[in-house]
Amino acid sequence: MIYLYALVELFEQPMAEGVFGAVGAPVQHAFLGDLTLLYREHEGGPVRPRRRDALAHTRANEAAMAVGTVLPMAFGTLADSVEAIEARCAARAAAVAAALERLRGRVEMGVRVQATERAALDAALGADPALAGLRAELAADPAPAQFAVAEFGRALQSAVATRRAAAEAELIAALRPVLADHVLKPPRNDTEVLRLEALLENDGLETLKARLAAAIAALTFAGLAPDACQSTLLGPGPAFHFADLVLDAASAEDAA
Repeated sequence: MIYLYALVELFEQPMAEGVFGAVGAPVQHAFLGDLTLLYREHEGGPVRPRRRDALAHTRANEAAMAVGTVLPMAFGTLADSVEAIEARCAARAAAVAAALERLRGRVEMGVRVQATERAALDAALGADPALAGLRAELAADPAPAQFAVAEFGRALQSAVATRRAAAEAELIAALRPVLADHVLKPPRNDTEVLRLEALLENDGLETLKARLAAAIAALTFAGLAPDACQSTLLGPGPAFHFADLVLDAASAEDAA
């Protein structure tokens, strides 16, 4: 069997050594017409989801971006042989071409926006006089009832969640004009405003940064302090979230 890294549509047709040198051992390559398959030999059963192997998979795809448009395979994808993949690509030529067209000249960027918890809580209280009043009453009571404290906590959490969703929508609306596509992921905590994977034109990064900075500056979710929300951009990298073409051994069996 073979383990699949990616299909690559080369910018030019360099010598085989150039493709292999770009991604490094133990990655191998095979020319399949206009495409190059990046793979390695695999013995045994399914690939275990070990961190080092996942990193190696990503790095091989990242290196291949220097030589062509990369259609990344999902981590752990196996096939019977290079010849089987070549036959599958020929049988699904239109789907392969469409998948490459979608990614040509584009990269994936991860966009994260995280607010500080204290700022988000204070902003929610500042926006809701009734909630702020309840907090003041509890603070003034030397022995507040536990149910009252719990009820306040639930109300505050609900207010923060509602405000977070609204802030998320604001950020997406601000970024959408520069996104070719996007995948929205659930937040990892109550004050992560945005967790998004963006498909972006190669020359769109600076515009994305500018739009994101302006949108964050206008957010009221955590107040308007300059450090209330911090953004992180991950990438540019292979478009794993936007490559849904399946060419593995299981798909061939299902088709048969």
